[in-house]
Amino acid sequence: MTGNESITVGADLNNPGGLGTVQEIGLYVAADESNLGDGEPIATTVVDMAPEGVDNPIDQPHETTVTFKIDANTISAGDYHVGVVSQDDSASDELTVLGSNFVIAGLNAPANVEQGESFDVNATITNTGNLEDRQTVEYRIDGVERTTNVTLSANESMTVEFDDIESDRLDAGTYEHGVFSEDDSATVNITVLEGFFDVEITDATSEASVGETVNVTATVENTGEATDEQAVTYDLVPNKVNLAVVDDLNDTESRALVDRLDSSLPDRYNITLVTTDDLMDEIDSYDTFVVNEFDESDVFVQDFVDATDGPDTGVVYLDQWGSFGGSEAIVELSGATGDPESTDDGSNGDDPYLQIETDHPVFSGVGESGDQVALFAGSGPEHSWHNDYSGQTLAGVGQGSDIKGPAIAVNETSSTVLADSLGQTSYLPSGYSAGANQILANVIEHVSGFTPTGTALSTVDDTTETVTLDPGESTTVEFTDTVPDGTDISIDYRHLVGSENDEDFAPITIDVDRGAVEGAVTATRPATLSMVQLSKSPSKRPTGATPPPPMKMVRTASRTSPKERTT
Repeated sequence: MTGNESITVGADLNNPGGLGTVQEIGLYVAADESNLGDGEPIATTVVDMAPEGVDNPIDQPHETTVTFKIDANTISAGDYHVGVVSQDDSASDELTVLGSNFVIAGLNAPANVEQGESFDVNATITNTGNLEDRQTVEYRIDGVERTTNVTLSANESMTVEFDDIESDRLDAGTYEHGVFSEDDSATVNITVLEGFFDVEITDATSEASVGETVNVTATVENTGEATDEQAVTYDLVPNKVNLAVVDDLNDTESRALVDRLDSSLPDRYNITLVTTDDLMDEIDSYDTFVVNEFDESDVFVQDFVDATDGPDTGVVYLDQWGSFGGSEAIVELSGATGDPESTDDGSNGDDPYLQIETDHPVFSGVGESGDQVALFAGSGPEHSWHNDYSGQTLAGVGQGSDIKGPAIAVNETSSTVLADSLGQTSYLPSGYSAGANQILANVIEHVSGFTPTGTALSTVDDTTETVTLDPGESTTVEFTDTVPDGTDISIDYRHLVGSENDEDFAPITIDVDRGAVEGAVTATRPATLSMVQLSKSPSKRPTGATPPPPMKMVRTASRTSPKERTT
């Protein structure tokens, strides 16, 4: 029979003994007849048989016939013996299954590969069946497949090769990979080795004025397991912003809000969850606040407003439908201050959206005036809004064709934003959309005094050098740069030198005084970069190598709404 057929095997049984018996009868298939009855049968049936001479046995005959059905696709192609076996006896016959059977052997693959390098894999495919066939043979690693078609006659073999398999998409680690036919597979492990460039600033200008030159020296060491080439970058960046996420409890919702902000804000934010029990004692430790819920008295809320009022401290108040386990900071703000005058929410009807009413940086990367932004990634009706706020309304919240009321509003004087319908609650049936999360991140950036997240944020362009290091090798990189005119000196800055794996910082104070400057300073000139090879691995670098040409640095400041900061 062939692989898409089935056969019926029958056997006649009788009970020659003097007693009735109940037995399990099994069907066995084996390449060697002597193995029939060993292991597990491929099918069984139970019979109850009376001895010879019993008058009118009901359902207990002295003689009977049992039948079994065999599907060829459950057995590989080849010659077999098929047997029916009882506890006392057996009977057998021969069976030939026609078909192909592509067996994989001799898998050859490297045990290790450096990330970014390509590698080859090959294996021997043998058709142990008795028919010629054509099959698709696959190579697989970490969800990636490459295929080739193979045609083999009975007992024919060939080697299949998969060349130039790329490893640049694989993170460092060990992966199972291999070759697969329709009948068989062979796999082995491969370890992807990766370079890791540690960065340490060893010397840096500590004070400079706008227009003056700064010098930074850093050591870069490859502590990984593979030779690697990476871009090492110098930049002048704003200091970290201490951001407090305020909620009444340290619970699932508040931690989810922290995770939400951590995934959408740039890494200059130190995000800390602060409960209202500790808020007033720690208020001077933070530059920006995102308030999900107070669950405190009107006096407490008013004290917080008084302590954070003014352009030097950014505050974002959140709200969303629901009370217990909810987000009600704008409701509580309204109750304590009367600004906004009133609030409302809803949890029925169509999926809500934010309707952008005016172009503003908080909508950067999301939309412009007249656009609608879905609140949720999935479906859900929850939303909230406010009325009669002293600040400027930027967006409303709506369902269908109905705009319920203002949802996003800003008070530039006090660096405050009301962000209705974006609060974190336990009631939300779906996560927020990418657009909604981007708006919230932009809002936080705005009240913190920066341009929207995802746009250029540093005050100078990157200075970059490509560095190649073997494992254990290190080099010194020296940067010379000029603090650009127009740099916002109200912000505290720091030097940053970073590789793809690591970064290091050093403080710098920038002012407008063009007098004496502490630290290493040279005459103003176009930014240049040079590399000095350490003696640790001198054989890895050619002597007398030509240094890279000077780089003309064009700098633009990108921060908006500057604010005084003490960090």
